[in-house]
Amino acid sequence: MGTVWLADDLELDRRVAVKFMLAGVNTQSGVRARFERESRLLARMAHPNIVTIFERGTWNNRAYFVMEAMDRGDLGAWIDTHGPLSLHELSVVASHACRALGAAHAAGIVHRDIKPANLLVNRDGVVKLSDFGVARDTESPSATRAGG
Repeated sequence: MGTVWLADDLELDRRVAVKFMLAGVNTQSGVRARFERESRLLARMAHPNIVTIFERGTWNNRAYFVMEAMDRGDLGAWIDTHGPLSLHELSVVASHACRALGAAHAAGIVHRDIKPANLLVNRDGVVKLSDFGVARDTESPSATRAGG
């Protein structure tokens, strides 16, 4: 649905990640609405284990949002490069992921796409949940219901 670029926020002197909606799907109203919903859901949550969003908008008719950059990238790429996690590392990842999911659920949001590529790691080893593109807002009238 999108591509993520590393960028410099010149106003606040920090590294950020900018997620741009793919040009080919940008005009599909359902996909664009889902992309915009992802940014709204992220903005609703402020938690140390959920990636922080700073702004959203459009540029050259393409939707984007700006979020914090994570120094070590995603957990899937980390494992591909460095091999399996130790038991201690795995317990830290699981603990951080569970805290993020607990905060999301408390906000009425079900992530629905937990995988290593959606767990980002910063230089301090803090794991943050990202990519709420297929998440559901349980308080929304269109939320998925059991059996539906």
